[in-house]
Amino acid sequence: MKENGWMFITVVIIYTTLPFEGYLMIIDFKIISVLSFSDIVNSDYVISLIRERFAALGSFPIIILLSYCSLIYFLISKPFALQQLNEN
Repeated sequence: MKENGWMFITVVIIYTTLPFEGYLMIIDFKIISVLSFSDIVNSDYVISLIRERFAALGSFPIIILLSYCSLIYFLISKPFALQQLNEN
């Protein structure tokens, strides 16, 4: 990690957003299970779950999206990598 600063930043972003992503995935799973596995869909319950998803973390999904875009940049360009000097 000392030689690859971009990898450290990537790991920090992933581990920081992991609990919030897990919470959003739980709500998403509830929505999908109600829509897929129920014979009669309770629309009030689905709407309340969607409202809970957007109200729970506010603008955090936008921050996650921007963080993942920066991860793609870090993986492609690999900034903050140490350059080794060849001394011959």
